[in-house]
Amino acid sequence: MNPEKNAECCAPARRGGVWLLFISLVLFALALYVTFRPMESYVDLSIVFGWIFIFIGISKIFVSMYRYSSSWGWYLAYGIISLALGVYLVAHIILTMEILPMIFAFWLLLQGSFIMSNAITMRPRSGWGWVFTGGILIVLVSFFLLFMPALSLMTLIIWTAIGLYIAAVIYFIMGVKAMKDKCHKE
Repeated sequence: MNPEKNAECCAPARRGGVWLLFISLVLFALALYVTFRPMESYVDLSIVFGWIFIFIGISKIFVSMYRYSSSWGWYLAYGIISLALGVYLVAHIILTMEILPMIFAFWLLLQGSFIMSNAITMRPRSGWGWVFTGGILIVLVSFFLLFMPALSLMTLIIWTAIGLYIAAVIYFIMGVKAMKDKCHKE
């Protein structure tokens, strides 16, 4: 195959990888914020989570436009759900503050499940096991939050930071893999 044509074919996949790397950086920045300013304001945390859902939803929609594989529909669906949930959370801050631990636990559960299914689709490539393991860790954190509703705010913040760090690393791995993958064998 012509190398120029291969580069043209691979460009959308690489742009999708760039979006995954961007998601990783935003999640890492949020994890640092939660780690170093834990008690600043629970309202801020609620607002930030709403906006993060909006950002991740928009990013996933963009990623779905550049995915030429069987999983593009899952990226699109996940993006639409995240965007809608983010808009709702930002519009109803008081309610968000009351149910934030459960919202975040369900979001982590969805995130971990999505990452595990993505790892299965990338299975022949190296690194899929690390992505799958990261998804399992995120699901375990979500179950911890779901089944321990009486957790204090500090515990929620610690587990929030841990979940965000894991998600940031996994999205970084997926972004790097997407950018390095060859679309066609020559």
